[in-house]
Amino acid sequence: MAGAGSTKFSLKDHLFNTQTVAQLAAEFAAGVPGFDAQRFTDEALSGFPERELLGRMEWMADCLEGQLAAEFPAMAGQLLAALPDRLDPEQSDDDFGHFIHGVHGILVARHGLEHHRARAMEVFHAATQRFSMEF
Repeated sequence: MAGAGSTKFSLKDHLFNTQTVAQLAAEFAAGVPGFDAQRFTDEALSGFPERELLGRMEWMADCLEGQLAAEFPAMAGQLLAALPDRLDPEQSDDDFGHFIHGVHGILVARHGLEHHRARAMEVFHAATQRFSMEF
């Protein structure tokens, strides 16, 4: 049991925090012309206190939508451009990527599956080389 003055571990704060949101923002800024990394970071972090882990992922997707193309074919290109390097397939330490990259999958599911299934599957394929999309 935690004693007085100790801090309880919070998975949601460990996975989604100033550093990880800034990393995601930088990746989108590098891949998407005109993307405002500071705006995204400020918006995303402002909504974290009242949200749990998966809620934070959905919220980050909401915040990204405001700066990405409305039409999925264009959004798909932006999502691909913002992906980090692929995970090393030679690693044997069960590395499955960073949870912050699950946001790409949320956006693909929201905007691409129904009317742009083939393109959505292309983005999912690329994304799963960076993060496990099992959720």
